[in-house]
Amino acid sequence: MFELLEDIEPKFQKRFKKEVSMAEITRYALKINKSVWIIVTNRKIYILAKKLWFIRPLIFSFSEIKDFKCNDETLEIILRNNNSNKFKVEFNKKEQLKKLTKELNSLIN
Repeated sequence: MFELLEDIEPKFQKRFKKEVSMAEITRYALKINKSVWIIVTNRKIYILAKKLWFIRPLIFSFSEIKDFKCNDETLEIILRNNNSNKFKVEFNKKEQLKKLTKELNSLIN
């Protein structure tokens, strides 16, 4: 599973360190495209998206997530709320997307 753990670029690492708690262990870190990283710890999923002058984190705890689906080049995160919200992340690494989806589903089931 080392193909699912890449070295996080310094600007994204700095932002990730501001968000993550000391009790969390990084399991997977993937550069999805030139401006987005997905980092999975033992407790949460962090999606770090670079905008013009800042990096915006989207954070989901595993208890908020109902399911993960892989559609072509998109990771779909389905949340457990009443509205059945979905969050989509575009990938450019199709093989890694399939492996990541399988690993993420094993973490919530």
